[in-house]
Amino acid sequence: MRLLVTRQEGKPTAVIFRPKVKGFTGTPIVLKSPTGQESFDVIEKLDAVQLDYRPRPGGFTAVVTIPLTVLGWTPKPGQVVRMDLGYIFGSNAVGSNRAALRAYWSNNSFSANIVDDIPNESRLEPAEWGEAVVE
Repeated sequence: MRLLVTRQEGKPTAVIFRPKVKGFTGTPIVLKSPTGQESFDVIEKLDAVQLDYRPRPGGFTAVVTIPLTVLGWTPKPGQVVRMDLGYIFGSNAVGSNRAALRAYWSNNSFSANIVDDIPNESRLEPAEWGEAVVE
């Protein structure tokens, strides 16, 4: 799954993209562009995700709190999880809210560096993810 957390008009917003949902019988949402497409069984806004955003000199600090029930996951100490974390840098142009650059903890594939193409931006690439250990 992909979880996007951002601020819109100064308020936190979270959206989860689930490519495959067990027992799903509806019509998938297909994101298309001239470069390709990506299909998701569910794309939904999440109200339970919290974002504590604090500007500081030279940048900001952000703490995201995600109820694990939202993810449908019960972690176990010592469990190894394949995952990635990323950040989308915005344009510095006055009045712009466009993505200018993406950076990830682990993934540095061709698709991971593309902005302005929704299928590429939504694409999940687990083979490019790193491993984290649950504490």
